[in-house]
Amino acid sequence: MIDFDNGQTANDGPNSAPGDWHTLTLALTGDIVGCDQDLVHLLGSQADVLIGKPVRTFIPGIPFSAKTPGYNFAYAIVHGVKGARVRRTVRTSDGHGVLVDTSLLSRNIKGHRSIELKLRPSCLRTDGAC
Repeated sequence: MIDFDNGQTANDGPNSAPGDWHTLTLALTGDIVGCDQDLVHLLGSQADVLIGKPVRTFIPGIPFSAKTPGYNFAYAIVHGVKGARVRRTVRTSDGHGVLVDTSLLSRNIKGHRSIELKLRPSCLRTDGAC
């Protein structure tokens, strides 16, 4: 796993990222169109505040732009290969940064394309104590 915040390779062992994966569903523009309730708690915002906002509002390191939907989808395809994971910082509603592990999935169901961004709280310690 790559840590984009400080360039370190993140430990991908069993204790490196405790917790379940949460999902943000994105339009090709990078706007949030769906999220699970647990992720709402992690970000400290209500779902109606998240929906319609660019994902970069909460995760500045995601290189998605409303002007490049084709690139966004291609990025999700390339970076979703073999379950690649990247450690990023999520900005919560109170301005704090929370480290999360992220993974991307591209979806193409009956011609409708979307991107799923999977997140889970991250742990930098190898002993699992976070």
